[in-house]
Amino acid sequence: MPVPARRSMPTARLSRLTLLVAGVTLPGLASAHVGDGLADHLHALTGLDHAVALLALGLWCARGGPAVRRVLPALVVTVIVAAAWLGAGAGGGMFVEAAIASTLLVLGLLVATGTRAALAPAGAMAVTFAVVHGFAHGALVPTGGAALGFLASLAAGSAALVALGILVGRWLGRRPEVVSRLVGLGIAGGGAALLGAL
Repeated sequence: MPVPARRSMPTARLSRLTLLVAGVTLPGLASAHVGDGLADHLHALTGLDHAVALLALGLWCARGGPAVRRVLPALVVTVIVAAAWLGAGAGGGMFVEAAIASTLLVLGLLVATGTRAALAPAGAMAVTFAVVHGFAHGALVPTGGAALGFLASLAAGSAALVALGILVGRWLGRRPEVVSRLVGLGIAGGGAALLGAL
């Protein structure tokens, strides 16, 4: 008697989402933290450092309980937008770039070591992360009425990337632990490389 084929809808959906985000993320190698009209509005997706950090945050949140998966993404998106608005017109500078690279390093290590995300300490870390990334986006906030559209795009893009990270993290949770460790080490290695390049 033939064995019924296993349903692969979650994996297929994950593949489509991953390809979509990858398609808009890779151009970020050329456009990250550079103000250029439409590229500014897409920066939450096209800024490679920002995109990977948000995906990594989602991966880490996936290891927490339901409260972590609900509260942290909303908290991070809110703080990123608020920090971008408060830091409007401010320059990024090497300190901000180093802080962004450090978030990649830390989040990558948290994923690689399988550290569970408890709500209180994870919330404090997530707020720090969000302030750094939000302030970096302050340099891109346009003046006048265009600022509202930019901030809305930033919020939507950031939320989508964190959600995708959680989805990928739940998928990785059903795979051998070594897979998550390799993904985390890759993210941490990227952060270390960015720090070394400054």
